[in-house]
Amino acid sequence: MRELTGPDAVALAQAQAARAAPLLLLDVREPWEVALAAIDLPGATTRTMPMREVPARLAELDAAQPVLLLSSRRPQRAGRRIPGARRVRLGL
Repeated sequence: MRELTGPDAVALAQAQAARAAPLLLLDVREPWEVALAAIDLPGATTRTMPMREVPARLAELDAAQPVLLLSSRRPQRAGRRIPGARRVRLGL
């Protein structure tokens, strides 16, 4: 899994959107965590899939769509299960 900085992720999302192939920002936090602090990446499609559900829901992901995961332990674990996923480290 490749790691990107926040600005790199924004540039990649914009480039993919310009090609009509948007990135998927996969948020593996729990729904209550997302409700407290939702994250939007312009040019990307955001989807919530709690970490505990990732193994059972892999078939819902399009293997051809690039996936970005937010940086923490949960996205690292999810990224091991999602081929080609990239992790984003945001300096907030």
